[in-house]
Amino acid sequence: MHRAIYEQRPEIGAVLHASPFYSTLVACADLSIPADLFIEDMYYLERVGHVGYFHAGSRELGEAVYEQARQANILFLDNHGVLVYDTSIQEALMGLQTLEMVSRMTITARGAGLELRSLPVSMVADFLENSGYRPRREWPK
Repeated sequence: MHRAIYEQRPEIGAVLHASPFYSTLVACADLSIPADLFIEDMYYLERVGHVGYFHAGSRELGEAVYEQARQANILFLDNHGVLVYDTSIQEALMGLQTLEMVSRMTITARGAGLELRSLPVSMVADFLENSGYRPRREWPK
């Protein structure tokens, strides 16, 4: 599973496989998380993918991760946990922390009957292209 990411994405310097409570809850539910709420959310969760359930350590899981690795920097592993990968351990940890926070916000808001206020698509695009927060991620083709 980890090797699949490194093979598909040579720029990746760290792969984290974790099962934080709220992110794993999302991985076990039919729920998506927003990537348009706040700065870190827009940047770190720009591309989130899903991999169906396969047994831990199986060849099938590695192959499924391999197929999705180029399209995202965070993968929900259905009924399992998450993979977060980035150019450095610091960036991967920020992605994992952001993922857990947004997962918790989403679940908490739903339970409280609150609707989270998303930023307009044009504002998210402007942030990613022009904000200067961090250089825009270059996604593999």
